[in-house]
Amino acid sequence: MTIEGKTGFVNVVVWSRVFEEHVVLVKTSSFLRVTGTIQKRDGIVQVIAESFWDPQAILRARPASGGSRDSH
Repeated sequence: MTIEGKTGFVNVVVWSRVFEEHVVLVKTSSFLRVTGTIQKRDGIVQVIAESFWDPQAILRARPASGGSRDSH
């Protein structure tokens, strides 16, 4: 797969085991982060994916700061 980062596009190699573990996230997330190993071979840089995660899901899961201010 190819993803877009801050500095451009990067090729990501996703083995079937990793894809199957994260299939719903990979297919549905609009903002996707990948964790893996960077590999450079013959001048081509790619990431070998180990896992995927959605940083927006982490933000949505956090409780709103400040709590209730209702004094009743």
